[in-house]
Amino acid sequence: MLERATHPRHWQRLRDTYTDHYNLSTIQQATGHSYNVVFGTNSDLGNSVIAGRVQDIDPGSTSGYEFALLDPESSLCEFFAFNVGGASSASGLVLFFYGDCQTPVSGTLYNFSGIKY
Repeated sequence: MLERATHPRHWQRLRDTYTDHYNLSTIQQATGHSYNVVFGTNSDLGNSVIAGRVQDIDPGSTSGYEFALLDPESSLCEFFAFNVGGASSASGLVLFFYGDCQTPVSGTLYNFSGIKY
């Protein structure tokens, strides 16, 4: 599971990076669905996050990413789409939304990389 992600924040210079820490801890069936999701916590801010397999959430998706994670912070939502590379790394894209988790801040997708520790 993704526990750490490093990516540029959209309003900062692109060479600045930020680190988010995630603890994904509970697997359970998604409410009203037949697939499982993983619940966890943004260890830096204390808010809840949710992750799942892209094909479970959006069958037939052609995104090219196996997993997705939504981090709804108080004024900003981060949506990660990523693939796991081996036992301890992940990489993909992150898109920033306003606090409603529906309105993109911009249409820009940013690359990120993460490690499990």
